[in-house]
Amino acid sequence: MGRLWLELALMDIRLKVLPHALNRRLLFDGSNTATLTPAPQTAKRICRLVRLVSFAAGLPCGFNMSCLRRSLVLRSRLCGLDVPSRLVYGLKRDPGKIGLGAHAWLEAGALRIDISTKTGSGAQDWIDHFSSFSPANRGMPKSSTN
Repeated sequence: MGRLWLELALMDIRLKVLPHALNRRLLFDGSNTATLTPAPQTAKRICRLVRLVSFAAGLPCGFNMSCLRRSLVLRSRLCGLDVPSRLVYGLKRDPGKIGLGAHAWLEAGALRIDISTKTGSGAQDWIDHFSSFSPANRGMPKSSTN
């Protein structure tokens, strides 16, 4: 658990301190094999990881433990399980508010993986909210000049 918290804190520092050029691959490196849905046994391991990352993110101690940072740390852990996943950004307009709301989550095949900061919860927390977000980016941009 402590190691996950440290990974989240280091991800926050990395995104704040390093220039975009050094973080670009981290943010846009989408896997071409992310269309494969994980096996049920692997899905159970993913749910466990989601709960652990969620719990660790619930103890921010001054660090930004946003959905982006949680998703990036989880994607790194999923790579270790040989589960390809793709980072997705979503946008929505909130009625009565100025501007757009943004959210980040992972997709592994048909599985949408979102991490709540509520202890003991995970991917199911945001499932109902996905329909209100319009995906703005899935994986690697088509143009290499972006």
